[in-house]
Amino acid sequence: MDVLLTGGAGGIGRTAAVYLAEKGVRVFSCDIAEQTDAHKNIVPLSVDITAPESIEKAYREVAEKTDGLAAIISIAGVYVMDSFVEVPEENLSKIIDVNLMGVYRINKAFLPLLQDNGRIIITTSEVAGLKQFPFNGMYGMSKTALECYADSLRLELQLLGIKVINIKPGAFDTKLVDNTHEQAKRMAENTKLYKMGTKRFLSIMQSKTGTAKDPEILAKVYYKALTAKRPKLTYYKNAGLGMKLYSLLPRRLAAFVIRLILKG
Repeated sequence: MDVLLTGGAGGIGRTAAVYLAEKGVRVFSCDIAEQTDAHKNIVPLSVDITAPESIEKAYREVAEKTDGLAAIISIAGVYVMDSFVEVPEENLSKIIDVNLMGVYRINKAFLPLLQDNGRIIITTSEVAGLKQFPFNGMYGMSKTALECYADSLRLELQLLGIKVINIKPGAFDTKLVDNTHEQAKRMAENTKLYKMGTKRFLSIMQSKTGTAKDPEILAKVYYKALTAKRPKLTYYKNAGLGMKLYSLLPRRLAAFVIRLILKG
């Protein structure tokens, strides 16, 4: 069984690639970053999912080595924390380009290699579709849009016999967690409009670090989504109860709670 996986250089993507490889799956592992210590069943590919020419090159390489893919698994993603009125436009454009358009480009390019009854597995987030938090809106926007894309793609590709599966992870112990804290700290230092709010927001984030789980737990979910005879449409893993409860609040009350916490 062959699959294509994006984001295979580190974090969740690397853990998932290795887990699948150890289960006997051959993984064409795509990432813009260098991939080291490759497993015998992992074929590393240098791919920039924001560059069509890089994706086309990868497609040719994969097409030469396989008769077909059982699945396309999108894990690659970036995180930006900032306020909408202070974030540089290029940072906002980047998160949309990677988290949304990158998935679109990969699926469109590699669809011809999907076998009959193939699967497309898309990683969104626990925040997708929920009420958002301040300073996290760019990430939430990109992942919510990605979930809309996944839902629409599922309706279209079911007509071709292809399953589209959405995986919505919460916090896992990867470099993304450290990067999130670093970005929150940097934002608190650099903001001119939200000094008090971002400091309190950083304090809250640091207190939640303990909720991050071992990424191998999530790797098992990817394997289940890949191999289950009747996979779920959506898999949740380590999604925070607090996020769900917050999203149940009326919008006016949710805004009041955030203002109370961050402004006092």
